[in-house]
Amino acid sequence: MQKVVIIASIVSTQLALTLGTQILIIRLSGLGRLSDAYFAAQASALVISAIIISLLQAIWIHRLSNASENLATRLISLATAQGQAFLIAATTLGVIILSSNLWMEAVFPGFDDEQITSLRTFSLIFFFASLFNILSSILITGLRSQDRFFTPELIALGGSIFSLVAILTFAGSFNLEFAAVVFLGKSIIQYLTLLYANNWPRISLKDGALHARNWATLGKMSWGPSIQKTSPLIDRYFASMAGAGGLTMLNFSQTAMGAVSLVLERALCTPLIPGLSRSAYNGEYRNLYKTLRTCISYILIISIALVAALIILRPSAITALGVLFMLDDSASAVLWSTTMLLFGYVFSAAAGAVVVATFHAIGDFYTPLLVGLLGFAVGIPIKMYLFNFFGISGLAAGISAYYLMNMLLMSIILERKIRSRFS
Repeated sequence: MQKVVIIASIVSTQLALTLGTQILIIRLSGLGRLSDAYFAAQASALVISAIIISLLQAIWIHRLSNASENLATRLISLATAQGQAFLIAATTLGVIILSSNLWMEAVFPGFDDEQITSLRTFSLIFFFASLFNILSSILITGLRSQDRFFTPELIALGGSIFSLVAILTFAGSFNLEFAAVVFLGKSIIQYLTLLYANNWPRISLKDGALHARNWATLGKMSWGPSIQKTSPLIDRYFASMAGAGGLTMLNFSQTAMGAVSLVLERALCTPLIPGLSRSAYNGEYRNLYKTLRTCISYILIISIALVAALIILRPSAITALGVLFMLDDSASAVLWSTTMLLFGYVFSAAAGAVVVATFHAIGDFYTPLLVGLLGFAVGIPIKMYLFNFFGISGLAAGISAYYLMNMLLMSIILERKIRSRFS
C-alpha cells in the first residue's frame, strides 16, 4: 500500500506539472487556430509513438522480467530491444514525415493553409522527439521488470519540471515553436537519464535486426494497434472542424482526464504487471483473477467519485476555466462538459491497461486487438453522430462510449478465459 501511495504522489505531481505547462502554453499563445495546429501535431506524434511503444512493450516486458536477475543478460536484452526500437521508429517516423503532404490535409480537414504550414513545422519537431520517447519506453520497461517503479516516475517528474521552468523563464519571448523545442529537449534529457539508470545499455542495431522471433511476432501484432490506436486522430479529425480553439479544448480535456487515468494506471496497475506475468507463468490463475478484479474495482470506485466531484463543483469549475483560459461563461461551460463527459475514458483507459496486460500474460495477444478493432469500427459512427448534433461535448461522449464498450467486452472475454484455467 505504501508503494501505491508513493507512486501515486509522484505521478500526480508530474502530471499536475504537465497540465500546468499546457495551461501556460495556452495562456501565452491564446486559444485559437495556431494552438489547434500545435496540439494536432503533438497528438499525431503521440499516436505513432503509442502504436510502436505498445507493440514493443507487449513483447519485451515479459522477456525482460525473466532476465531481470542477471545484469549481463539484461543489458544484452536491452541492447537488442533498443536496436529493434530504433529501426522501427526511425523507419516509420521518416516515412510519415516525408509523406506529410499526402496526409495532413486529409486528417485535419478543418485547417486552413496557415494552420497546415504550422502543423508541418510542429510535426517535424514532435516526431523527432518521438524517436527518443520510443527508446525511453524500452528503458522504462527494463526498470519496471526489476520492480524499480519509482525511478522512471522520478525521471518523468524531472522532465516535467524542466519543461515548466523553461517556458516560465522565457515567457516574455514565448512562441509555440519554442514550446515544441522544449518538448524535444525534455525527451532527450529523459532518455539520457534512463540510460544512466539502466547501466548504459548500448543500442545494437545488428541484434535488433536479426531477432527473428520478435520480428515475426511484431508482424502478426502490428496491424491491430496500427488501426486501433489511431482513435485520437479520428477525434481530432472531427475537432478540427469545430472552429478555432475547438481542438485545443478537446486536447486539454483529454489531457486533464488522461492525467487522472495515468495516475490510476501507474499507481494501481503498473506495479501489478510483473506479478501478473509470474502468476500466469506459474499457473496461479486464481491469484491472477483476484488481483485483476481488485484492481478494476478500485479504479471504478475512484472514477465514480471523480464524476460526482465534477458535477458538484460545476459552478466553481466553470468560473476557474474562464479565468485560466480567458473564456466567456458559454465557452467555459462547453469546456467543463467536454471534460466531464470523458469519465468513461478515465475508467476504461486505466483499467484497460491491466486487462490488456493480463491477456498478454496468459499468451493471448489477439483478443485485445480484435476487440479494439471492433470498437474502433463501431466508435467512428457514434462519434460522428454525437459530434454533428452536440459539437465538442458530443464528441467527448462518443469517446467515452468507445472506451467503455471496449473495456466491457474485453473484461467479459478475459474472465471466461481465466476461469476456464482454474484447476
